[in-house]
Amino acid sequence: QWPDKVVPRDGDVVLIPAEWRILLDVDTNSLRSLEIRGVVLFDETRATTRLTSKQIFIRGGSLLAGSETNPFPGRIEIVITGRKNDETLVFSSNTDAGNKVIAVTGELLLFGAVPNRVRSPLVATAAVNSTVVQVEANAAVGWRVDDEVIITTSDGDLTHTERAKIASISGDSITLKSALKYEHWGSAAPAVSTPLGVADLRSEVILLTRSIVIRGSDEDSWGARVLVSEFTDGTFKRRGRVFLAGVELINCGQADTDRAATSFEFVSAGSTSIISNSSFHDSNGWQLSILSSTNVEVVNNTFASSVKIAIRVSNARHSRLVNNVVVGVLRRAFSVGGLSYVDPTAGLYIPFLPAQANVTVVKTTVIGSSGFGFIMPGHGCDNTDWSIYNNTAIATRYGWLVTPNTSDSGCLHARYFTAIRNVDGIVSRYGVNELRASDLLLADNGHGLSLNTGSEGDKQKITISNSIIYGLALLATPKAYAPENACSYRRAMRLSRFFTSAISSNLENSLFEDVNDINADTAFGGLVTISNLVIANLLQVDNCTNIAIFDSDVNRPDSTPVHVVENIQKVKVDDALLFTFSDPSPSWIGISKCGDSPCTGPLNVLVKDNTGSFLGGIGAAIPNNLGVVDQANCSEIRAWNGFRCNNTAYGLLAFESLEANRRTRLVSPVNFSSPSFTFKNSLNSFMDKWRGPYAGLNRLPRFPSLVRLNSTYNISWTGTVPTDLRFQLQGSASTDYVVISYQYTVTQSVQVSVAGKVVSPTRFVQDVTTDLISAPGTPTYTCGLNRFHAQSRTIEFLVTGDCIVSLKLIDTVQVSLRLDTTVEDFFKTKADVEFIDKMVALLGVTTDRIRIVGIRRGSVIVDFEITAPATAQAQSNNETKAVLQGYVDTITTRAQAGTLGLSAPVLSVSYSMQTQDTSSNSTEAKTPVMVTINNGTVTTNASNPNSNLSLIHI
Repeated sequence: QWPDKVVPRDGDVVLIPAEWRILLDVDTNSLRSLEIRGVVLFDETRATTRLTSKQIFIRGGSLLAGSETNPFPGRIEIVITGRKNDETLVFSSNTDAGNKVIAVTGELLLFGAVPNRVRSPLVATAAVNSTVVQVEANAAVGWRVDDEVIITTSDGDLTHTERAKIASISGDSITLKSALKYEHWGSAAPAVSTPLGVADLRSEVILLTRSIVIRGSDEDSWGARVLVSEFTDGTFKRRGRVFLAGVELINCGQADTDRAATSFEFVSAGSTSIISNSSFHDSNGWQLSILSSTNVEVVNNTFASSVKIAIRVSNARHSRLVNNVVVGVLRRAFSVGGLSYVDPTAGLYIPFLPAQANVTVVKTTVIGSSGFGFIMPGHGCDNTDWSIYNNTAIATRYGWLVTPNTSDSGCLHARYFTAIRNVDGIVSRYGVNELRASDLLLADNGHGLSLNTGSEGDKQKITISNSIIYGLALLATPKAYAPENACSYRRAMRLSRFFTSAISSNLENSLFEDVNDINADTAFGGLVTISNLVIANLLQVDNCTNIAIFDSDVNRPDSTPVHVVENIQKVKVDDALLFTFSDPSPSWIGISKCGDSPCTGPLNVLVKDNTGSFLGGIGAAIPNNLGVVDQANCSEIRAWNGFRCNNTAYGLLAFESLEANRRTRLVSPVNFSSPSFTFKNSLNSFMDKWRGPYAGLNRLPRFPSLVRLNSTYNISWTGTVPTDLRFQLQGSASTDYVVISYQYTVTQSVQVSVAGKVVSPTRFVQDVTTDLISAPGTPTYTCGLNRFHAQSRTIEFLVTGDCIVSLKLIDTVQVSLRLDTTVEDFFKTKADVEFIDKMVALLGVTTDRIRIVGIRRGSVIVDFEITAPATAQAQSNNETKAVLQGYVDTITTRAQAGTLGLSAPVLSVSYSMQTQDTSSNSTEAKTPVMVTINNGTVTTNASNPNSNLSLIHI
C-alpha cells in the first residue's frame, strides 16, 4: 500500500505526513531517517517486527505499540544505527538532537507485556560454580528460557554481580546456562527487620529481558538515545511525550557525553511522560536524564551497566522516581594533558532541585557503584514535606552523598535511608553550618556514617539520632563470615569533622574528589551530638578484623570536634570495640606537612557520655595522650588506644591566631601546663595545605587542646605571641571554665572582649598572688574575666563553656603616677576606684578604656593604661600617637597645676606609649625621655621629641 507500491529501501529518507496512519506490518530496511508527522502503529498480528533507521524524528505524530490496558502481544525491535561522527538531527534553532537518535516532540507510546514480578531475592545461597538459583514463590512466573537475568553481588564487591541466561525454570528454581563465578548469599528472610525497615543482604535475581527492545547498533562503541523535548513549529508548540512500559533499551547512551539512553530536555508542563517496568542495560554512557523538565514518572525500572551516571535529575519539577533499581555503575577512564584519570560515578545524581520542585524519589536502590550510590539533596531542617525517602545503597564507595537543597537555609537533614555493605554508608561535606541525620538503617558498612560540614565557623553542629546501626548483620549466620567471605573494617561511624571547604557536586565536570580528603582545614568550633541509637552486632569474630563503633581516622591530622553521646542502646557489642583512636602518623613530619613533628589533632579528641549508656557509666573517652590524662580517674584501654575516664570533667579548648599573616608565621609548638597538677600538652599547628608542589609555609595556627575543666593553665609560645587571638571552651556547660595565663614579649596592652564587647579588667588587688576568680569584687566565673600584670606582661583570663574570648594587642599609653601615700592606705580608702573615676572624668573617655595594671611601693606607684579610641586604632601610627599624647599632656598639665583631684598628692608622672605597626604585627618602642618639673619650670633630656617614654618630677 506504499504510494509507489515499493517499500522504502536501505538508506532512504522517509516522511510520514500528518494525514497518514501507517500500519507497520513488515520489517523495514535500514533507513537513513524516518520523520513521523502522522501515526505509525506496529501490527499486533505479527510475532516479531523490526524497525531500523539511523534517525527517527517523531515531529508531531505518534509511534505506537499496544496500550496501557492491552500490552503488545508480540516482540518488537527498534534498531538505531550509525557512528559517532554521522550527521546530526537539528529540529530547532537551539536544539541539536545529535545523531543515532529517536527524537520525540510528538508521542512515543510503547507497551510491552511484563511479568508480574521482575525481581526476587535469593531464598537460598548459590555457591560458586552452581547453575541453579532459588527465588521466592511465584517470582519467576512469566519468565522464559533464554531470558537474561542479573544476580547481584552480596559481598559488597560490585564486580561480583553476574549475568546469565535462563536454561530452564522449574517452579521457583531457575537453572542458568552458565555457572556462577562467585557465591551469592540467600535466605528465606532478610538479615534484619527493624522499625526503620529491612536490611536485606541477600543477592537479588533481576529479569532484564522485555518484549519491546530499543537497541543501538554495535558500531564505533557509540550508543543510541531517545530524546524527549519540545520546540515551536511556526506558531505551534511541539511538546514530546513518552510512555514506555515493558521496554528494554540496550546499548543506548552515548559515551563521554550527557546524552543518556533516554533524555528529557526542557519539556514544559503538559501531559505526563511515564517509563515503567522497563530495563536499561549495556550502555557506554548514562541511562536516564531529566533536565529542566516537568511531569516525568519513572517507576519499577532496572538500570544496569551504566558508565559514570545511571540517572541524572536536574532542575526538574513535578516528577517521580519510585521503586527503581540501579545495578553496576562503572567509572569512565580518560586522560587530560597526558595524565590518566577516572571519573566519579553515581547511580542517582540530583545536582539541583528548584524551590518547590515537587520531585519525589522513593524506594530506589543502587547496587554497585565504584563511586557514589546517590548524590542527592537532604531536606531543610524546617521542611516537613519529605519527598526523598526510603532509598537504599548497596555495595558502593559512598552510599549517599547528602547535598543541600535550594531552601536549606544553612541546615541540612539526611533522613529515611538504608545503607548496606558500602565503604562509607552516608557522607556529607557541604557548606552548611548544621547537619542532622536521623531515621537511618545502616548495616555492614566500612563506615556507616562519615558526616562533615564544609564551612568555617565556631558554632558548627551535627546531630545524629534515632537510627539503627549493625556492624555484622549476619552474625547469626557463621558461614556469612567464613574465610572465603572474610570481612574487615566495619565501623559504625567515623568521628565527624567540620571542614572549612565543601566539595564540588558537579559530577559532569569534576574529577574524582575524596569526600574525606584531608587537604582542607577544619573549622574552629562546634559540637556533635549522638543520641537514641541502637548499635548492634559489633563483636570480634574469626575472619573479621578492624571492627569498632567510633573511628578517629588515621588520616585526620588537625582537629575533631567534641562528640557527646546519650541514650545509646548496645546489643551484642564488645566494649573493647567502642573506639579506635589513632596516633599521629610519623609520615606527617616534613616541611610540606606538619614540620619537625607530627600534627597533634589525633591526640586531642574528646567523646563524652552524659547518660552512661555507652561507656557503662557517665564519663569520657580520650586518646592515648599521657600528658593530659588524669591517672586517678582514667583507665587505659589498650584496644581503644585510649582511656576511659569516670567523669566528664574534660573539655576541648580551641584557640587560634587571627593575624593577617598567620599562615606564614609559625608559632608552634605551643606548650600547655598547669600550676596545680601534672599536665603537659604540646600542640602543633594544622598541616600544610598546599595542592601541588610545595611553595612555602601555609599552615593554619589553630590549636585544639584537651583540658581538665575548672582548672588553671599556663601557655608558652614559640616565638612572638600573636597580636590577635581567640579562645573557645568546647563541649562544656556554661558553668564550666578554665583560666588561661601567658606572657607577652612586648609591653603593649591587651584588650579582652566577648561577643564584640570589651570586658574591663578586674579591680586590681594588693596581693598579686590572689587567684583571678577570688579577687575582691570579681563577678565569679564570668566569661572574659581578665587581669593584666604590666610588670611581668602577663595576661590572665577566664573562658567558660562555649564562650569565645578574643584578645588583641591595642594602642595604649602606659602611665605611672607616684602618689604620696602608702599601699595599705590606698586600698583601705578604695582610692583605686576613685582613681579610675577621676581619670574618666578628666579625659572624657569611657570606663573600659582606663585600667589599673599595677600597684607598687615607693610611696605608691599606680601603673595604669589609657586605650586609644577605636577610630584611632584604625588610623596610622602617628595619628594614634597624637591622640594618646593628648591624654598625657592633659594629665601632665593638671599634675603640674596640682589639680588632678586624687586622694593623695602626685609626686611624679611617667609614661610609655605602645602602638602597633599593623603592616608587620610588631610593637614600636623608642628611647626613653625624662622630663623634670620644679616650681613650674620644665627641663628635658629628650633628643627625640617623638620618643615614647617620659618621666616627669613634680
